Amino acid sequence: MDPKKIRNFRVEAGFGGDLERFLLKQLGPQEAAGIAYALEHGHVSVDGTMERSRKRLLRTGESIVIDLGPRALICEEKQILFIYRDEQLLAVCKPAGLPSIPGKNRRPDAESLVREQLAGGAQSPILLHRLDTDTSGLLLFALNGVANLELANQFANREVQKTYLALVEGEFPETLEVRNRLFARSGERTLAHRKGKPAETDFRRLAHCNGVSLVEASPHTGRTHQIRVHLADCGYPILGDTYYGGSRYLELCGRPREIRRQQLHAWRLQLVHPGTWQPMTLTAAPPMDFSSHMRAAGLRLP
Repeated sequence: MDPKKIRNFRVEAGFGGDLERFLLKQLGPQEAAGIAYALEHGHVSVDGTMERSRKRLLRTGESIVIDLGPRALICEEKQILFIYRDEQLLAVCKPAGLPSIPGKNRRPDAESLVREQLAGGAQSPILLHRLDTDTSGLLLFALNGVANLELANQFANREVQKTYLALVEGEFPETLEVRNRLFARSGERTLAHRKGKPAETDFRRLAHCNGVSLVEASPHTGRTHQIRVHLADCGYPILGDTYYGGSRYLELCGRPREIRRQQLHAWRLQLVHPGTWQPMTLTAAPPMDFSSHMRAAGLRLP
């Protein structure tokens, strides 16, 4: 990904129009095709939320980020996308299949790719949390020492609210709270065990159809595989999460639909900005495979 192709704009007072018109005004008609591609493929964000609608009306002061680069930073034909960036922090959407940090096998990873992306600049990215390799969604980086200290404290004090989306088997209850202790050992399954560490997750059903539920998960602790284990132990394994008993196939209209990875997506982060001290919400739309399985099951976000 060419850093010169990532452009940041702010909507000035007096502009009255939609997102496409604004981008054409800023970038010129020669970039019309690139703007259309970026919007269609989720390469545009407004105030930290991925936006695909070209007719989205803008308000004064909103921050726009667009990636006009080619399909770079690719891992198995997936992309890592910039959702929000300023002088203090960077939020990206990690694709499924890409590890968060370097491993022994020297595969590409999100942390290294972002460091390469920002190499040579004044900002040095510091990863603040991780996602499982096959979990897609938001990753947050601090871009200086002060921001790192403040954001790390927010994570440590459980002040950052994380919200995930999951597609699970069965008709999930309207709400469910799980409070137990989880024991994790490297290379093995995480288990509920009295000698484990406290693990807390709140769940809410957003939709149900055709034997599949769309569930919102809000973890209050960060244990290994926490959401996956809590759902599996309650009898609602995540589709595609074969490691914890999830099905690899979804039966719809008598035909099997293959689920190639666990359908878990880090959807939203709510935090206090380390520079302005104002609350902010960052959102990454579910990736194409997740959205496709939702539509096939007759589900949609409320």
